[in-house]
Amino acid sequence: AKVNPIPTVTLIANPTSITSGGSSTLTWSSTNATSCTGTGFTAGGTSGIATVSPTTVPQTYSITCTGTGGTGAPATATITAAVPDLIVTNISMSPANPASGQAVTFTATTKNQGTAATPSGVSIGVTFFIDGNPVSASDNNIISLAPGASVNLTANQAPGPGGSSTWLAAAGSHT
Repeated sequence: AKVNPIPTVTLIANPTSITSGGSSTLTWSSTNATSCTGTGFTAGGTSGIATVSPTTVPQTYSITCTGTGGTGAPATATITAAVPDLIVTNISMSPANPASGQAVTFTATTKNQGTAATPSGVSIGVTFFIDGNPVSASDNNIISLAPGASVNLTANQAPGPGGSSTWLAAAGSHT
């Protein structure tokens, strides 16, 4: 007797991260199937493409296929929210080797390692600490930072009321 193989199916979302109001394309293909049923989308056949625009994320879509060998295991694809994710990749100071009492200005290189740009008009800021104490800060970058892009943030203000945008170097080793 011939044994009919159980259907298999794959489901891929592209992109897997979207911004609010965005869409993603679901692509599926199957073997040994005569029909497929999507959950959260309409699957028109045993292979195909569908565009989805989830109103909330994360959103998981699934598809199950049936054939003469029965019903196969479902395949899933999850779409998540695209978000910015900022990290400091470098910190420098000017002058590089200050004398005790000399004013030091700090700069941090910040990279967006996320999947969405930072919102335009929202400050990308950083506070610089010496020996655990805030000494200066930067808050004047309000330009959107694209995924993968970097920006240099140079201290432009004191970390709180009063003070200065620079640190007066003190003798000794500091963290």
